[in-house]
Amino acid sequence: MPSGHEVQIHRLGSVQVIVYVMALAPLCACSKFRSESTQSDKTVVSAAAETAGVDHGAVADADAAWLASKGAASLAKTFRALGLDATEQGPAVSIAGKKISVAARVNNRAKKDARNILAAEFDLLVDGIPIPALTAGTIGVDDTPERARDTAAAEWAGQYGSPIGFAIATRLGASGHPSATDPIAPFYARLKIDRQVLFHGPPGLRGNAKSPAEVSSDAFVRTLASTVVPVLQRTPAVNEYRSATVLVVVDGTAVTGGECRIDGVVSPELVQAFSKLSWPEGAPSYMFKLFFVSIPESD
Repeated sequence: MPSGHEVQIHRLGSVQVIVYVMALAPLCACSKFRSESTQSDKTVVSAAAETAGVDHGAVADADAAWLASKGAASLAKTFRALGLDATEQGPAVSIAGKKISVAARVNNRAKKDARNILAAEFDLLVDGIPIPALTAGTIGVDDTPERARDTAAAEWAGQYGSPIGFAIATRLGASGHPSATDPIAPFYARLKIDRQVLFHGPPGLRGNAKSPAEVSSDAFVRTLASTVVPVLQRTPAVNEYRSATVLVVVDGTAVTGGECRIDGVVSPELVQAFSKLSWPEGAPSYMFKLFFVSIPESD
């Protein structure tokens, strides 16, 4: 990696954050999704100290309940977009004889340089059984605590909630795709590779690629999915729902760092598999993120 470029992996509570130390643009999904850049553990800890005296526990609990209900509402919209009846009740959705519940946690909240930061994590339960592969964390950064919370909810819904919702709905018998006029239609992204059905969120890019459209193209995303599936198939499943998180740093055309996960567990094998690919060229570097949810093809 060239001098002056560094990747640091931190955690805000149990939410992983990668801080790419260089002059980078905010992480954004090409044409579909945008998330704010985040701060390191030291920033959050120091900012939290500055706001000592506030009952963060009570605020966090209220925000967690709000985030869980917002997550359930976004899942319900996804289910309905595929023609399934969905009934919401707080953080739970009843659909096709199943109860899908969302549990949210606020791992950290702080304020730094007039920017409010909220780190949250979302768990999914099906009929009360946690599905670790579908756990995902998000960071909301905005000018007020409420907007930071809104940003965290919107990021989860776009990057994780939509593919998770489409996967669950398909597993429960939904077919087809959302109407072109449905607001969620642009987030419907489905692939089938070697009897695995994969839904994915919008590609996220921070930094500079010579051709951003190539990095987010359907052809390149399919290449990534084709790399993910063999690793998924070699990794023992603990549930019918599987996931893969792609998070890599690219210098030139080569992967030089990052952390990928299979079913929520760190997977050096997946990083190695991506390292064998020739990536769309950076100018000079970028960080790329993509989330896949996989289910077996229906018989």
